[in-house]
This record gives sequence, structure tokens and C-alpha cells, in this order.
Amino acid sequence: MDKERIIETLNTHDCKTALLTLLNDAKQEYLGDKAYPFELRQITFYSNPASDVKRYKDFEIPKKSGGTRKISAPVEGLKIILKCMNMILQEIYEPSKYAMGFAKNRSVVDNAKRHINQNYVFNIDLKDFFPSITRARICARLKVKPFEFSDDIARMISGLCTMKVTDGENIKYVLPQGAPTSPTLTNIICDKLDHKLAGLAKRFGLNYSRYADDITFSSSHNVYQEESDFRKELQRIITEDGFVINDKKTRLQKRGGRQEVTGVIVCEKANVTKKYVKEIRNLLYIWERYGYDEAVKRFHPRYKAEKGYTKKGNPNLDAVLGGKLLYLKMVKGENDSVYKRLQGKYDHLMEVKNPIINQTDNQTNNEALISELENLLDELLK
Repeated sequence: MDKERIIETLNTHDCKTALLTLLNDAKQEYLGDKAYPFELRQITFYSNPASDVKRYKDFEIPKKSGGTRKISAPVEGLKIILKCMNMILQEIYEPSKYAMGFAKNRSVVDNAKRHINQNYVFNIDLKDFFPSITRARICARLKVKPFEFSDDIARMISGLCTMKVTDGENIKYVLPQGAPTSPTLTNIICDKLDHKLAGLAKRFGLNYSRYADDITFSSSHNVYQEESDFRKELQRIITEDGFVINDKKTRLQKRGGRQEVTGVIVCEKANVTKKYVKEIRNLLYIWERYGYDEAVKRFHPRYKAEKGYTKKGNPNLDAVLGGKLLYLKMVKGENDSVYKRLQGKYDHLMEVKNPIINQTDNQTNNEALISELENLLDELLK
């Protein structure tokens, strides 16, 4: 599947047939021989807002700052449709160079590295980020470049990708936090915002980046006073684009104190906290000193309580440690002495635990590591 193929399909079929064809192309690419074609009735059903009661399941996870965060996960039938829809959107749209989240080959570490060794690091958070993006906004955005979808296709896609919410009086259709398409659509919607804020940064001589709802500016000089021209213009742009600044999370970090961007320390070089390294070291010590089974017994209750583990069964100690080490490598680099020492100890313990690992087991372990790394990156932004 490529951009030319998508455009050709849209120009040679009616809207429903075109969308169905593209989704089936994506499903074939995603699942291969195991893919059963979608039927038009499935797409029609799930793109109908009246079907909301059967489309999403809600649950809550704890926030890092306290309280809980509502996650709305699509049911399996809708989930696979949205995964395929996400492939189509990503093929057409390339995130702006300022968007560091949910973009290929970009991460929280890349985001943080833009703000290393600065005198001032200024961070704001957009309040209720996903629910701020409505079906109407998505529909309108999909009808202009680079998509230029017809009104019917834009309506179907925006219907598939949003859910109904109500405050008791008003009903809205918004992006659910938990759908495969939601992260990509936030970047699509924020494209104009990114360019406006990048222009503001250039005007005041600042660095700028955005990771989801986490916006960061940095500089050698201070323009961040509450009533400054910069703050007034920043407020105007954010409001104009339909978002609200979460004042409780606005912070200015000065040189001399700990400066942190999306969970990464950026004082003089990219780094992790001492607490993070200590957690890895302690888990490895318990495993080495008391054995794997004892380490698991001590690990499970604490991890599930702290992280709000919601999956069935217990978290995998191997994967959690492996994911933490992958992240440490991302931040500090593969030649860092601390990383090399901890990774070496982990590799040794894994060899003792699994002296013979077949190819299937190795693939399963790798998938678990990547999954845990993704969970860890999500945790940093809660």
C-alpha cells in the first residue's frame, strides 16, 4: 500500500467501496494470509455514532500525578478496522518535524534532546487533549491537503474514529484515548498548531517541540514571565486552535536545578533519574541473590500497585527489566558504562534462567520487551 495507490482507489470508486477496498488492502498487508476481508456492513455499523454502546469499553488507570485516567478501548471488531485505518492515514500524512510523539523513528528521547543544556526549559500541558478533538474537526481536516477526501469519506472515517460522550446535557463526538487511530489524528489536527508555535519560537529565539499534549520551549534567555509578550501570544495561539492550557502543569525549569522533558533529564546531556537506575539495579540484585522465583514474588505486588497493571495475568519480570534497559540505552547510549554493566548482568541472568532458547521463544521475548518499552514510554507521559 502506498500513497499513489490510495489516491487512485479514491478517484476510481464510490466512497464506501473505496474505503472498504483500502481497509481490506491494509488488512491484507497487516495480517497476510490470515486476513478475512471486511464487509461493508461492518464499516457502516462502526461508523454510525448510534452504535457507541457496542463500540468501546471503558476502564481507568492510575495517573503518575494521582487520580485516574479514563481509557476507552475499542471492541475487537472495531479495533482491527482502526488499526488498518491508521495504516492508511500514516501512509498519506507525515507529521511535522516538531511533532515528536506517535511518529516513526521519533521518541521521548528525541524530544528531550532538542532542549539539552539550556538556561531555561518551559513546559505546558494541553488540558483534556483527546476529548478536545471532535468529530467535526477531524472531518474538516480530512477534506484538505494532504488528504482531500470527499465529504462522505471524511464523515465515515471521522465516525469510525470518534466516540460519543455526554456531560448530562450536551452530546459530543470526540477522540477516545485508547483507539489505534487517536495518536495519529492528534498529530494531524495539531499540524497547524505546530507551525504556529514554531513561528512563535523563532520570533523569540527559542527551541520548540511537542510530544502529544506535552509542549516544550527552551532557550538561553528568559521570556517566560507570566505577563510577557511571549506568554500572551502563546495563550492566544493555543486558544485560537481550540485547546486549553492546563495551568497546574505549567512549569519553568532553570539551569542549576533538575531540568526534565518528557521524563528525560536534559541539564547537560540526556539522562535518566538516579531512582530509575536504582530500580533496575535492585531488581537485578534480588534476582541474582535470591533467585528468579523470589524476585518475581517481590516484584509482582509492587509493580501492579504502582503502575495500575490492567492486563490479564501477571507482568513479566524479564520483559519489564528488558524494557527498562532498552529505554536506558535509548537515553544514555549503548556505550554508556552504567548501561553496559546493567545489561551485562541482565544477559548473564537470562542465560542462567534460559540456557537454551529456541527461535519461537526468542521472538516471544522480543515482542514482550517491545511491549514493555511502549508501556514505559506511556507511563512517562501520564
